[in-house]
Amino acid sequence: MAPGAHLVIVGDEAVFAGRYLDASSPWRANGVRVAGSFTGSLDNGGEILRLDDADGVALLNFPYNDSGSWPGRADGKGSSAELA
Repeated sequence: MAPGAHLVIVGDEAVFAGRYLDASSPWRANGVRVAGSFTGSLDNGGEILRLDDADGVALLNFPYNDSGSWPGRADGKGSSAELA
């Protein structure tokens, strides 16, 4: 990925593309690539998230929980959880 680029996993690829990837959209986000969609949910009791490369080798492995250092608005209030 290029510096300043973003790779996202979205709930609905078509809706996301219409709002953030369409050249005529006022919310256009340059440098964003959609990796795929996720229609499930994360366990509020906590779980381990893992980011793999194309060969299935783990790049990152970290805990998710809806408390602590995770943003409160990412707990079902519309914001996304992000790893920077």
